[in-house]
Amino acid sequence: MASYTSTEIKDCLVLDKALKEYIVRKSDLLKQKAAGGVDQRLLDQTLKLFYDTEEKFLKMKCRQKIEFLRLNETAILDLEQAMKSEATILKKNKKEQNLYIVLGAIVLLTGFIIIIRK
Repeated sequence: MASYTSTEIKDCLVLDKALKEYIVRKSDLLKQKAAGGVDQRLLDQTLKLFYDTEEKFLKMKCRQKIEFLRLNETAILDLEQAMKSEATILKKNKKEQNLYIVLGAIVLLTGFIIIIRK
C-alpha cells in the first residue's frame, strides 16, 4: 500500500475543495448563460481555473491519496469502536466473574461451617 506525506494529502484536499467550488460556479454561470445574462470573460476564467485545477488534481493522483486517507480514517474508527466494545464486554464480564467468586466463597464457607459443626 502506498504511503503519502501529510503535505501531499493536504494539497489534494485543497484541490478537491477548489474543484467542488469551481463546479458550482461553472454550473451557475452556465445557467446564467442559458438565460442570456452572463459575462463571457468571467465564464472563460472560471472554466480555465476549473480545467487547470482538474489537471493538477489528476497529475498529483489526488483521487488515490484521498481514498487512502478515507480508508485509514475508516480503519481507525473501526479499531476505536472495536476497542470500546471490547472494554464494555470485559467490564461486564469482570463484574459477572467477581459475582461468581463471591457466591463460590459463600458456598465454600457455608460448607466448611456445616462440616465443622458436625
